[in-house]
Amino acid sequence: WIKHHSNENLSKSFFNHANYKPFQWTFHGCSYDAYEGIVQKGFIIGGTNNVKVKHGAVYGAGIYTSRSPTDCITYGEYIIAAKVTELPENPNKTKCPERWIIVSPGQEEKILPVYCLKIKQPKNYQSDPFASIHHIEEIRH
Repeated sequence: WIKHHSNENLSKSFFNHANYKPFQWTFHGCSYDAYEGIVQKGFIIGGTNNVKVKHGAVYGAGIYTSRSPTDCITYGEYIIAAKVTELPENPNKTKCPERWIIVSPGQEEKILPVYCLKIKQPKNYQSDPFASIHHIEEIRH
């Protein structure tokens, strides 16, 4: 399923900070509990405001999102589609894959949750969504 979310306070804050700058879509995978918190309170960086760091912070503190929803599947069955405005240069960008967008501390108002997609994973789901394709390729060669 897909749900549209509209939180008036989050929207006002986002559009005040966006200041008519262009935005892009980004995606964030999470659990049901995290999804509920995000649509009610907005994105909160793990390690702040009593929110635990769930999947580490290999590229530094921040909200980890991707330009591709398929990158997010391994992080939870809820994929949040969010708008993000222009962000300052990430100091860890040289280490971070280009498809990832990391919202750094102090920039939380620049990301707005808009839609949530619930992904039903099959019982034989593997963490690599392309594992079965790789397996088929190995058999062919």
